[in-house]
Amino acid sequence: MSPRLSIPLFDFCHAANTPLPTQDSANSTVAKHSQDIELLKTSLNELPHLAGHFFLSVPVPDYSEKVDCVVLYRGLIFVLLIDHVSHDYDCAKADQVHHFARQFKEQHQPSRDKFIIPVLVTPKAQPQASPIHVSEDLVANTLCDTGEHLAALLEHFSNQYKDDEILAETWLKT
Repeated sequence: MSPRLSIPLFDFCHAANTPLPTQDSANSTVAKHSQDIELLKTSLNELPHLAGHFFLSVPVPDYSEKVDCVVLYRGLIFVLLIDHVSHDYDCAKADQVHHFARQFKEQHQPSRDKFIIPVLVTPKAQPQASPIHVSEDLVANTLCDTGEHLAALLEHFSNQYKDDEILAETWLKT
């Protein structure tokens, strides 16, 4: 598994310029990655603990697509899909990110025994509360956020369900 960017969370949040490999990428892809990075740096910098890891554009196991971002934080796996276009939370995209989380759970050995939380981030949408449901195999329902409360969402889950740290190098192995 080789994400476009793999960087410790602290470094990601505090680097003046996040290095973004641009080879073999269309201009629209580079622009989206830049938007994602700008949004997530602002959001994730609010976390009280920056021990963890950030991955951008991560291949979904046994699937031809990539998820926008994966954050390993306090023993949990957050799978993020970012929609900069829509003004509402798109049900199809919420289902898609949940499917991606399930793929990690079922097809990626280092994720099998971990708690996975899929999150649809839609900056132009209105904030909304949603109930939290967790399956028996520790995959939450898709949570929706504008990015404004993303750090609080990650921190809430990590306070409730924290686990042993997930090492980035180990997690990347398939």
